[in-house]
Amino acid sequence: MKVLNEIDISGLLEIKVVRAEPGDYSIIKELYDRVYQGKYTLPEVIDPRRNYEVLADENNLWLLAMKGDKAVGSLLTLIDKRYGIGKLIAAVVLPEYRNKGILKRLMIYSLEYASKRVDVLYAITRTVDIAPQKVLKRFNFKPLGIFPNVRLLKDYETHILFAAFFNEALRRRAEIESMITPVKRFYDVVKEELKLGDIPVNDNVSVPLVFKELEERVIERKGDTVREEYLRELRKEEVEGISTFQGKLRTLYFFPFHIPNYYFEGTGWKAFVYYSHLDKHSAIVTLRFNGLIPLANALKFISKRMDQIGAKYLELVIDARYPELHKLAYSLGFLPCAYFPAASNDFTKKPITSGVKVDQVVFTYPLTFPRLAGLKLTREAYNFMIAFLENIKDRLSSNLDTIEVFS
Repeated sequence: MKVLNEIDISGLLEIKVVRAEPGDYSIIKELYDRVYQGKYTLPEVIDPRRNYEVLADENNLWLLAMKGDKAVGSLLTLIDKRYGIGKLIAAVVLPEYRNKGILKRLMIYSLEYASKRVDVLYAITRTVDIAPQKVLKRFNFKPLGIFPNVRLLKDYETHILFAAFFNEALRRRAEIESMITPVKRFYDVVKEELKLGDIPVNDNVSVPLVFKELEERVIERKGDTVREEYLRELRKEEVEGISTFQGKLRTLYFFPFHIPNYYFEGTGWKAFVYYSHLDKHSAIVTLRFNGLIPLANALKFISKRMDQIGAKYLELVIDARYPELHKLAYSLGFLPCAYFPAASNDFTKKPITSGVKVDQVVFTYPLTFPRLAGLKLTREAYNFMIAFLENIKDRLSSNLDTIEVFS
């Protein structure tokens, strides 16, 4: 461990901030077990292999607050230079060491570190307590959306998406010509927070209304073979760069910091999907498709299959410049839940170093109805929940027209 600083707090002498290294798994795991009674689910913490990969990647920064040989606080900053984005996760301090400036010191180091390496740093907070949301706002993180029922632990949890922006990332965003109403509801909340310009609504986007039900055999693989195949693709991208097209297949490529463990392939489409058996969270990490009908069949299959497997939440991220893809996903039951400005580098531009940033829209396929009781939300987060419920209402209302009523 490399000592970065010593915190001299009254009553808490000899608290050292250190950078964790490969081999520190047991120290890290012990801290989270103490705080969460062995019920913490993030693979970066609980999976020894994933923990080693994160610590071995010199782009990442895992800070520990140490009291002697025991960790009393922790904060991990993941960095993905391809997308120009970082993620702040796994913030924890032992109860007896809270409110003593430890997390603040870890945050200051992490923000300084990330700002020199990426344009955007995001974090996701729980809603069982208002404090994490207030902490992020104090560090100039902006709320961008809400994830209802994102994880199932003892009960369903709803999380809030926040992000901090560096290097004038918001000024370098690619132009968005129009958006559909369900997306605009989220954009309008974000727009007020970030002082962004208005974007017109266009709900007359043309998408196929009838999809051919394919009686096809979808290839399905899972486990380590899928993981290794995906990592091989990442290594290839590091050499050749990410492409939004692979042959004739268009790609939804943006879902950083997730390693998939499922692979599906049908006629004209193939997808890598992440699923956690512990908290029932799932996400479409990469989806390649040859046209809107294959995309529709892919989304229909994946949402149904993940439900069968046991997922309680399914997430998809789509480039904000393509409202036809938003309308297609929305027509199949995927609901916008966040709008993320300047989320990624623009891989349609060559070279990627052009500096153009792309907005992304986060969708969820609600496999369970949102649990609202007991949530603790800031005003902005509450407005996101209202937008989400308005979209649910519109979807249910549109389905009324398909009901056949008999005397």
